[in-house]
Amino acid sequence: MTSYERIMRQAHFQPVDRIPLLAGWINGAVHLQELGGTTEDEFWKDPWTGALKAYRNLGADGMLGHIVPRGQDTIRQSYILERDQTNHSVDEVLAFAESRPTDDEILARFDADAYAKELRTHLETTQARYGDVQYLPARWDCSATFGWYGTFGYTAYYEAVALHPEAFDRIYRASAVAARARNEVIARVYSALKRPPLIMTGDDICDNNGPMVSPRFLRKHYFPWLKYSLEPLHQGGIKTICHCDGNVMPIMDDILACGFCGLQGFQEELGVHISDLVKLRTATGDRLLLFAGMSVTRTLPWGSVQDVEEDVAYAIDVTEGGKGLFLFSANVINPEVPTDNIRAAYRHAAQYSTGFSTPVQERRTEWPFGVKTGELIGARVF
Repeated sequence: MTSYERIMRQAHFQPVDRIPLLAGWINGAVHLQELGGTTEDEFWKDPWTGALKAYRNLGADGMLGHIVPRGQDTIRQSYILERDQTNHSVDEVLAFAESRPTDDEILARFDADAYAKELRTHLETTQARYGDVQYLPARWDCSATFGWYGTFGYTAYYEAVALHPEAFDRIYRASAVAARARNEVIARVYSALKRPPLIMTGDDICDNNGPMVSPRFLRKHYFPWLKYSLEPLHQGGIKTICHCDGNVMPIMDDILACGFCGLQGFQEELGVHISDLVKLRTATGDRLLLFAGMSVTRTLPWGSVQDVEEDVAYAIDVTEGGKGLFLFSANVINPEVPTDNIRAAYRHAAQYSTGFSTPVQERRTEWPFGVKTGELIGARVF
């Protein structure tokens, strides 16, 4: 079975020879060199190709991204919490809200034909570079943007949420209208190219304790626009996968009501258990697709090879042999992770899930790495 066939069939809950393996989020150059069998000098002559060699050697069926570290001992990152951009104020957030263009202005500025041409060229060119490994890019611009804390910092953003919630109707609406226009084009291009109908998108809305703002605020001001932005994808047959860090359980029903067909990024150690998620259904009554199996906050960095294999086996067991399961990490895999643990996760997922008809002697219902329900860890992951 080819990677394309495996991904397409798994996306529609049809029998496959093994679960698909997804990759692309390894953050360290040393990992990529060891996994790809390249020397340091060889890797840095063409790091994009060097990274692809690593993912191919892991048996990857699909790529959700293609992280290329900035240097031998550095990792790629966008911004850090400590900076927090504290030079911004609530007044700036309100001025930004007032400056949001109208729907007509947004649509007038959007050149659908040019966007379609650019998107099609990008997908075809990148897929040609990947060969038989399927390009499944995460598209963070597909959904109405919640994470404006990345622009204004956490302090100013959340003070504005508390003091002026009505201002965010304008902010979220404008981002939703723009995203919807893009998604109408994306749905057409994906259909024309017969791309696998899977797109991961979303924002970090929760921390370890739950939503960073009131669920009531989200239901009134954000979730309606999130649903609106995603509708063209769902109408076009594309299944959206919600990237969700932290404890998302208090808003899980809201996430599914927005039309999401699956989840990625959930953390078992925060009480977000696969054994609970498999019982949920999408807005159309289907099982959830789950991009899961590798914990980047506990098992991969701190566990043994056996712990990693038990995590993978648990994910396969609890999804009844891997129904709707795609192996992937909860977030980026950072340099502290032993390379052998990465190899073990991919190797065991391929071996353990081969032949879905094979009886499972004992189905696990608990996460194996010694975590009790509701136990929290000290690290906060973004």
